[in-house]
Amino acid sequence: MVVGLKWDLRLGLLSFVFVTLLVMGCEPQIKIASEGCVQCHQVSDDLDKGIEIAHLKQAITCVECHGGNPAASERGSAHVQEASRTISMEALAPSDVTTEELEHLAFINPTNYHTVDRACGSCHGQLVARSKRSMHATIAGLVNVPRFEKGVKAKRPPNQAIVATTNDEFIPSIAPRFTYKAQGGIGVPDITQTSTSAVSTIVDYTLSKACSSCHLWSAGPSTSEKDGLYRGSGCSACHFEYNNKGNSNSADPNATAIDRPVPNQHVLVRNPSDSTCQSCHNTSNRIGLSYFGIREARQGEDLSQAVVNNATMLGYAPGTLVIDEDGGDPTDSTPPDVHQSRGMRCVDCHFGNDVHGDGHIRPNMASATGIECEDCHGSAVKAVSLNEEGLTVTSAGNAFPYYVLTDEAGAERRNEDGSFIKKQRLRVEGTQVILTTLDGKERQVPQLVTRLGSRPSQDAHSLDNHGELECYACHTSWMPNHYLTELTMDLRASSLHPMTGEDSLGTLSRQSVLLGLNELYLGINVDGKIGTFMVDNQMITVLAPCSPDSVTPCDVDEGTLTPARKILNRYVGRSSEGRTGFSWRPSFAHTTATAQNTRKCETCHLLAGDRNLAKVREVFGFGASNSAYTFEDPSTGKTYNLTQFVDATGTSTVSLGTLLARPISPERLQRRLNLETP
Repeated sequence: MVVGLKWDLRLGLLSFVFVTLLVMGCEPQIKIASEGCVQCHQVSDDLDKGIEIAHLKQAITCVECHGGNPAASERGSAHVQEASRTISMEALAPSDVTTEELEHLAFINPTNYHTVDRACGSCHGQLVARSKRSMHATIAGLVNVPRFEKGVKAKRPPNQAIVATTNDEFIPSIAPRFTYKAQGGIGVPDITQTSTSAVSTIVDYTLSKACSSCHLWSAGPSTSEKDGLYRGSGCSACHFEYNNKGNSNSADPNATAIDRPVPNQHVLVRNPSDSTCQSCHNTSNRIGLSYFGIREARQGEDLSQAVVNNATMLGYAPGTLVIDEDGGDPTDSTPPDVHQSRGMRCVDCHFGNDVHGDGHIRPNMASATGIECEDCHGSAVKAVSLNEEGLTVTSAGNAFPYYVLTDEAGAERRNEDGSFIKKQRLRVEGTQVILTTLDGKERQVPQLVTRLGSRPSQDAHSLDNHGELECYACHTSWMPNHYLTELTMDLRASSLHPMTGEDSLGTLSRQSVLLGLNELYLGINVDGKIGTFMVDNQMITVLAPCSPDSVTPCDVDEGTLTPARKILNRYVGRSSEGRTGFSWRPSFAHTTATAQNTRKCETCHLLAGDRNLAKVREVFGFGASNSAYTFEDPSTGKTYNLTQFVDATGTSTVSLGTLLARPISPERLQRRLNLETP
């Protein structure tokens, strides 16, 4: 049996079992039709007994999603039998899956992308098709950017996805810019017979294992060392909740016998919790951490006064995440995002096309995100208004979602014609803009145009002065800049490969070496606006087994039974353009500042006498002259200033693999520098 299948199989056998449901008026009623399933899973007229009803809005039988024989009364004949050539549900090649295996995969998890069309897709076909082309499915940014920066991929344009993806509806003449007809799927390089001098292949293999687990074709980890990362694949990745330990709290009497990880309950949720989003969005840009004011610990940092995680959290080992740096001091240097501190969830902002995609194959996460600050807060000259259809919409034209009004007893209210009484979550009521968040609270949304009291505030928000800036260029309070992170692949052991679901060569570890928190860097993002840039310089070390009597000496674990040598030692690489493989990218840190800790004018503008010139130049990427953040390349002996991403002429010195990302041009920058602040 393939490693990782055991828990998936039991998940299918005992936890992912749908029941038939009729919606009669407003009250759901159970229809006992799948008698064999009912006998074991104890579905009865008492909703508090037996497995939960997963889908409350439509009558669905067990076999419509999972297959099997509903007339059977014994497990062996009721369940879909295991395929003869058992594969893991994480296997990604649809062309390699037989009909027999598809039946088995559907039984394990009907929402897996191999089989979702006949399950969720039978009612939500268009939505499922779009989601397969979304960034959550293709992870085009994670696939293409590091490969280009490290020299594995020759050109910057993103022509690859985690699996081959095609948009059959693509019409070049009307498609948005930088969207694609198709992207080829990446493979897993075979390094068993690879020469150790084939650096590109070894790096590609390392990236395939390190950066390919967070997408909808794959489920989360199946080991206890990854608490907080558990999830399903396909639609269940977001719409079935897992708790931190991946164990079950289902009323199904069989649930206690199920090996974790499994969903918390057999309940489909419409709006995912923040912890579900965090299960993927906790590395790369670290948004799932930063939004809550959490960061990784610095190497060698004194944490005696800090509050840290005392158990594995989001896959991070105990003691490696700083939740509060100073044990309760009201001055927090890494505060949570102001929206989070006021009770907003991820899906209060990110909904519709932001999560399911708009049907187009896009190059990166930024280009797939359609909501902007102005969509809720308006601009310096105009409050939020309605479109021609009387709706509030995002900058990408995606209408804000509706919610159904309920009475005092919690029942959904209806009009005389039987339709539900609905309101948009973001709406204009008289002179006010109101947002109803998912916690049910109505919140008045401040409108920028009514908040510009003082002259400095007016100047700061003037479209003439700062119309080319993202709001968060000034309103980001802090950002985790990882000047050096070491990714180590140890080929002396093996572990599950997220792209195949099979045991494969190499185990991975990641260590933050140099971390900064308060530095601000600005560049041009994918929308052509000035926004924040994040540093995440990842160097790769690869260890291979070594014989003590080999010509090449062992340099790791010498004198032990398993010595090794570094076939790559802190490898940074270079792109095909000849620039270093250090990674700087546009990023919205999701650490929106309060009025008290918004960036000051002198952060980016010169004071009289140019007395802050050096600091201002750092913001735009010229580097700190006395930086403590340096790196000496072991292969060349060259020392790099890790705070620098442009040279004296304003030309990029690093790869900048994100399509359309670039430094601010010297001409544009000089206009900024010519404006002095008092």
